[in-house]
Amino acid sequence: MGDFCNEESQEVLIGDKDSSDDEINFAPRDGRRSSSLLSMRSLTSPLQDIENELENVMVTNDNVTTEVVYQNPLQHLNEDDDENDDDEIATDFFLLRDLLSLEDQIELFEYIEKNDKSPGSDGKPPVLNPAPKTLLLGDDGCPTKNYEFADTSVVNRFVKKASERLKSQDQNIMHGFDLCQFKSLSMATIQYKAPHGRFPPHVDHCNESFVFLISIGCTANFMVKGPLAVVPKRFKLFSGDMLVFNSSTEAAILHAVESIDETGSAVGISLASKFPVLCDHRYGVQIRMHF
Repeated sequence: MGDFCNEESQEVLIGDKDSSDDEINFAPRDGRRSSSLLSMRSLTSPLQDIENELENVMVTNDNVTTEVVYQNPLQHLNEDDDENDDDEIATDFFLLRDLLSLEDQIELFEYIEKNDKSPGSDGKPPVLNPAPKTLLLGDDGCPTKNYEFADTSVVNRFVKKASERLKSQDQNIMHGFDLCQFKSLSMATIQYKAPHGRFPPHVDHCNESFVFLISIGCTANFMVKGPLAVVPKRFKLFSGDMLVFNSSTEAAILHAVESIDETGSAVGISLASKFPVLCDHRYGVQIRMHF
């Protein structure tokens, strides 16, 4: 997802797209029923131990399926292999599966369409361009809409829903920031056309902010890589899923949209029956939280 904090502060790294064998295959694992988050963690265990014991976990909680993925460390950070050292474990990336119901997504997409001032949104033919399209949602040609903490917008409500899910797992406070308490939000949306819509690997440089990224429509093939990871993790981002991650320079979360599937999940297909544009597009709704 593009960085709307500062266009010049975005570090873009074109990655190797030939490593398709890194596709994540999630499998159930007993003893993990209490979690409802995917967390990219910088573990200190040996690489083989991580691959054998911790790599991919699927859990279910309150009818929401969530996948847990761990980073592989570049090197051993601690000779004693102390996994309980808080300084050695960073939780900067979360995936909340099925956070938005079909009704939620309908409400959000109607809100986006209502506020979209992009060329073509008024019925006039749009400019033909295969590249991802940033919608103009704000005033005076600005791509972003802004919100205060106390606002009651649909955007505030879905951020609150995600933050409360994180809080239920004691994961709402990261690097001293409480995701339940913030100053303001900004929202921007990028439209990707299937199958070749993509956004190259990049690192956000927006300090003191977190990103809440919602996927709507066709399924996206997403990549993420933490600063200590040996290889990136690749997974599918379905309609209604939300990513939450630290967008600071320090966190250095490399991420990308590598391609868009030409169909969606069952929910995505239902959504497309109401909004035909979603038959062959995916919308990435980026909500940035500011402190």
